[in-house]
Amino acid sequence: MLEEEKEAPKRGKWIGLTVLILALAYVITDGWFTNKIEPQSVVAVYEPGGVRALVNKTDKPTRMWKWPRILGTSIGVAEEPIKDEAKVIASRFAMYTTDKVTGNTEDKEYVQAYLVDIEMEVKDWQKFFQEIDLDEINKERRKAGPFVRLVKDRFEVVAYLIENIIRSGEATDRFGKFLRTEEGYPAMNLNTRINYAYSQLITRRNFLITLLDHYHFKAAEKIKKYLKEEIPWYWFAGPNMYELLAQQYKDIQELTLSPYNEDIGPEASQQRVIFGEDRLEIYRRAYQAYQYEQFLIQTERHLKELENRQKTYSGKEKIQKTCQGFKEFLKFKGSDLRFIASARDLQNLYSSFIMELESNITFALRQSEVESIKKAVDEVRKKFDEDPLKEVDRKRAEEIQKGIEDLMKKELLEELPYFSSQKPFQLFNDYLAKNNLQDLSSPAKEYAWLLLREQHLAALSRKVEKALKFLDIEIAQEFYLDLKSKLEAGKIDPSQILSTVREYITDQQYLFQDPLGLISLLWQEEKLEWEKIQWENIKEEEFIPFFKYYSQADTELALDIRRVTAEENEALWEAAIEEVLGGEDITELRPSLLHEIKKGDTLAKLAKKYKVNWRLVFGRDNRERVRQSLSSNEDKMKFDRLLAQGIRTGDWQPAYEFAKNVSLEVDKSVTINRVEEFASQWFEKQEEYRKKREAIVNRYIYGWIEKFAPKVIEEYVPVSPWIDYIERTYGVKVIEIKLHIEKDSMFTKDGQPKEEYYDLYYSEYVSKVKLKEKGKKD
Repeated sequence: MLEEEKEAPKRGKWIGLTVLILALAYVITDGWFTNKIEPQSVVAVYEPGGVRALVNKTDKPTRMWKWPRILGTSIGVAEEPIKDEAKVIASRFAMYTTDKVTGNTEDKEYVQAYLVDIEMEVKDWQKFFQEIDLDEINKERRKAGPFVRLVKDRFEVVAYLIENIIRSGEATDRFGKFLRTEEGYPAMNLNTRINYAYSQLITRRNFLITLLDHYHFKAAEKIKKYLKEEIPWYWFAGPNMYELLAQQYKDIQELTLSPYNEDIGPEASQQRVIFGEDRLEIYRRAYQAYQYEQFLIQTERHLKELENRQKTYSGKEKIQKTCQGFKEFLKFKGSDLRFIASARDLQNLYSSFIMELESNITFALRQSEVESIKKAVDEVRKKFDEDPLKEVDRKRAEEIQKGIEDLMKKELLEELPYFSSQKPFQLFNDYLAKNNLQDLSSPAKEYAWLLLREQHLAALSRKVEKALKFLDIEIAQEFYLDLKSKLEAGKIDPSQILSTVREYITDQQYLFQDPLGLISLLWQEEKLEWEKIQWENIKEEEFIPFFKYYSQADTELALDIRRVTAEENEALWEAAIEEVLGGEDITELRPSLLHEIKKGDTLAKLAKKYKVNWRLVFGRDNRERVRQSLSSNEDKMKFDRLLAQGIRTGDWQPAYEFAKNVSLEVDKSVTINRVEEFASQWFEKQEEYRKKREAIVNRYIYGWIEKFAPKVIEEYVPVSPWIDYIERTYGVKVIEIKLHIEKDSMFTKDGQPKEEYYDLYYSEYVSKVKLKEKGKKD
């Protein structure tokens, strides 16, 4: 009996232990392995502070044991399953005050508020609750200070991250560390766009000022047309980027041409792989356009210099005629100054011109000799026509005809300028004697002599005919007429025409000296003009079509280099043009200005023109400019002594009085100060100018941003790799992002800064006050 009583408790103990083990196994299995947070499977609660998961009555992102819970114990709280639905979260922030857009100081207490509506839905509730720990996030933010925005729910955590992406192109994790992504970066964020717009507007405006000084455009459309159609490499991405592209190609060339890099050429395959052929081509074209512009600047300077040097020959008529004659001579030869390769070739051609001048005047003066020979030949030919030769004499004469032709080719034609009318007769007799032809009958001999004279006449006639055409050159015509009158007056022996012409031309020394100097200047001018034509052809056929395409295209490459769309790029140019043409003129606020020296400018004239004290035009830089303009070493030495005296005594007026009427070197610039440099008034003027300038620039910058920011954010931010990263990390899907901008007060009704604008309030008000107080203490 007692034994049975002892066995019952023992059996019950084992049963209880078995039940406990099964319950524990169930709890472990259900709580640890199968308790996943998913839509329609986990109970959650919606509270005034937002949604939280109810896992053992906690929202900590850790797995905890699960046990049965009595429903309805959370008083005032409705419990529902988490639904898989989209949620719209609004985020508001401001980066600048409204006065930067309007230019009105009364708008300083208002902000341009960016309102972002983000529609998203949770795709992975497990990750969403597990990765976003509200308690820890809020705890970290409370440590940062009273004005740090505290999150209300997990959707706002994601919205805050997206807001950071929109503002600064970056996002931080739950403890403030920057998130990193290997895929790349989103479209240009607001911070970057502001900096980009500021730098772009400044550089484009400065470029346009220089452009208008050169071309004097008055209408915006004419400026745009010139930029788009004549210099589209500037339009493509702005002056800064264009010059950077050109510099990059120059750097690539210098790298690939380095003696330490063996077997690498300027177009090396390594560079094509690194940069890509398309990108490298843009670099190359930009560099070529840069070379073209440099050539134009240098050409303009050289042409001006050549024009000034040519003025020394303007009153010398004979030299001008000789130069013109040389140019016509080149044309006569089927050439042109611009096609002469070198200065040596130019001198050789000029020597040829003098020789041709001498030769052709000589032959032109032998025109009467030709007429005389022709008359004699015609008479003999007429005689033989009336009384033909006997057959034996004709055959005999024809036998020696070939020998006569060889004689003319080898001896007569080569020495034709030196042959008088008697010379062929002597050669003929020598030929007969040398070939034992003295027994030749008189008719045969006379007929052979006729053939010889006909060949001599033909050769001389061709030379004379060519020489008469050469007389179309004015200087040749002038010399010919002068010598012809002397020949007709009997002052020149007809047999000495060649030597007389040679002596006559040699006496004209300027033909060998001064004209060559002028011709050299004209040659340089022609070469520059010809190179200019060649560059213009390259510009029209290559540069303009190439950069026009990339200016209008929004290809991946164009966007990568330009950083903005073609539409945004055009709007930037329009803003810069509008400011240059219609912007407020604040140049009078500058404490100094640059004056480009024109002919006749002196320090005294500049002081009078700008109504300033002599000290303000006699600064350190201008003293050096004056010294360079002094013509004699003696004046420079005296000026240096006066400057040294000024250094010792502090009195610069003697040096100024000595140099005030010196004509300054043209095409240089001098600085004209309106107030004494580095004095308190000078600094005040600088600050006043800076503030005014900044206000004008800001109006265009922020106007441009607000025009294009919504479109960029709505179209490009949602597809950025940062958004992909957030979606992967937190298990959400961003469906749509909308942005609009409105004017909003920075303060609440009781005058306190609004929490969402506190950073801006601090930078605009508090930090400036602190800086002023610190400055006073210092």
